[in-house]
Amino acid sequence: MSATSNTTNPEENKKAAGKLIVAEERSKGKVTAGVYWNYIKAAGGVIVSFTVMLIFILSVGMQVGTSWWLSYWLNQGSGNTSVIDGNMTMISTSIRDNPDMRFYALVYGVGVAVILFGVILRAFAYMKATLHASSTMHDTIFSKVLSCPMQFFDTTPVGRIINRFSADMDEIDVRLPGVSEIFIMNMLLIIFAIATICYVSPWFLIALVPLVIVFVLLNALFTSGVRELKRLDATTRSPVLSHVTASVQGISTIHAYGKSDEFVHK
Repeated sequence: MSATSNTTNPEENKKAAGKLIVAEERSKGKVTAGVYWNYIKAAGGVIVSFTVMLIFILSVGMQVGTSWWLSYWLNQGSGNTSVIDGNMTMISTSIRDNPDMRFYALVYGVGVAVILFGVILRAFAYMKATLHASSTMHDTIFSKVLSCPMQFFDTTPVGRIINRFSADMDEIDVRLPGVSEIFIMNMLLIIFAIATICYVSPWFLIALVPLVIVFVLLNALFTSGVRELKRLDATTRSPVLSHVTASVQGISTIHAYGKSDEFVHK
């Protein structure tokens, strides 16, 4: 919704003076912290958002911890257990001969069960939070539009309003939750992986510094480009919807005056 938030510009206001319908404005620069804060409040507040993030962290942490435990179990091998092969006594190399195999398997099984429970809990909590945010923002926008004076509807094309309640709400309903979940999961997996690698090999921190700088620069370039494209897409869709709506509503008048080709061309 930040893609089409209003920005005050004195020069544009002068140009718009005397016009019934002005061009749709769009924001510039980075997405402000207020946009994220409004979404957090719509999702249920700080406590709900923090709880969902904590569930994500614990879920990813259990996945990493279970993988580490499996690696630790395999490294233990047979536990230096001796086996008799004919007249010779040798050290077994099979993990099945480890006297603590049941303990390792029990811990690993409990870890897998906790992971499954965490995935279900994470999906449920995230779904409820994002659905609540979407519903709250839709209801807020809907109530504000209904409370607008008639001047708003006289100066705002119908396509612009439809665009807000269709394409923009679709971003909040469908795309934002899916993309955000992938982003949070990837970020947490990367953080846990880097922490594990640095614990095993602290020398990796030397190579990590230039990698962080490169990826920060790439992120700045990529994010700015995608952000402006999304804003351009959000503002250029409204005139198309307005034209189609006006054509459908005035189809009899268009046919009566023989303007069908002109409207199709436009």
